[in-house]
Amino acid sequence: MPNMPTLKPLPCGDTGTFALTFERADLATPIALTGATFKFGMKKAATDVLFILQKTSGSFTVTDAPNGKATFLLTPTDTAALPPGSYAIDIVIIEGDGTETSWAGTLQLVDHPSR
Repeated sequence: MPNMPTLKPLPCGDTGTFALTFERADLATPIALTGATFKFGMKKAATDVLFILQKTSGSFTVTDAPNGKATFLLTPTDTAALPPGSYAIDIVIIEGDGTETSWAGTLQLVDHPSR
């Protein structure tokens, strides 16, 4: 499983827009995103069974399909009730031909200045 790029820290309750480039395990070949669907999951720890947040393709916008580029959006309500800390995340892409590729990483939620 390829590593996900480091995501910028997000203040709890803010909008997070993340530009992502999806590549094969060789880290050179982009995954063409035409016809792809997406899944996002977040847990407090990678070993946890239950997700505290799940998102689907509606949270992703493909910006350059041939070159594997998309943006991912977290809305303020997605993180407003969560405490600051490090969270395990994963993204799964299901390509048009059914091929699934997964990425794992972390998202740092930081205290919102207005809390």
